Amino acid sequence: MKTRRDWLEDRVRRLLTDVYGDFTTDLEHEYEDKIVTLLMTEEYSKKEQWVTYNQLMLELKHSLNNNLGVVELQYRLTDNENPKNVCISIIDNLEVKTPEMLRLYEKIKKFI
Repeated sequence: MKTRRDWLEDRVRRLLTDVYGDFTTDLEHEYEDKIVTLLMTEEYSKKEQWVTYNQLMLELKHSLNNNLGVVELQYRLTDNENPKNVCISIIDNLEVKTPEMLRLYEKIKKFI
């Protein structure tokens, strides 16, 4: 019988797949595992931060179709770099930024 935690983890994975698409590469699975673990274990403020970082991932993937940026972000976030610094660096280096990305940028800059 599944525990509530197992059920929640499965639900988070399904929701991520719904918005991200299928996780097919080893890197994508590593990123999925990391974000699910963080969303299931961290305090609320850390969860909010990781949801925001994931939103940046979705903006890169779906709004800009920037697969190279997605892969770079996945590598750097799974490599335990400081996620705030990684996201700011990625956004700073983009030539094209969506309005949502600019909103995320301002939000991320305020994270402690």
